[in-house]
Amino acid sequence: MKLTLVPVLLATFLAATPLSTQAADTPPAQPAPEKTKAQTQLEALVDKIRAKLGEGQPTETALADEIKQFDALLAEHKNEKTPDVAQILMMKATLYLEVFENEAKGTELLEQLRKDFPDTPRPASPPP
Repeated sequence: MKLTLVPVLLATFLAATPLSTQAADTPPAQPAPEKTKAQTQLEALVDKIRAKLGEGQPTETALADEIKQFDALLAEHKNEKTPDVAQILMMKATLYLEVFENEAKGTELLEQLRKDFPDTPRPASPPP
């Protein structure tokens, strides 16, 4: 079973964190903007999922509560059509595609992402 969700999640969070390349004598860059509520909630959920995956629990049954939390977060932020809320749905789709290897459900969630967040930029697909 592929456990590539962790690198994908890590890459997602690293992409949101700019690295400083300034010399020591230059003033520091502006601090990163504060995280939105959706970002903070998603990060906490991803941490729970990582912990269970680390314990060898990569099944839908073991992660049933976390899957419900994805749905609860999406319901809570249903009126927000922002990249942060789209990321919640993207992470759920990634969980189904990469961890559960459930292509049908993962594809269904990606279609929902396209439908619900048509104006939200998404990362480019990796080359085949």
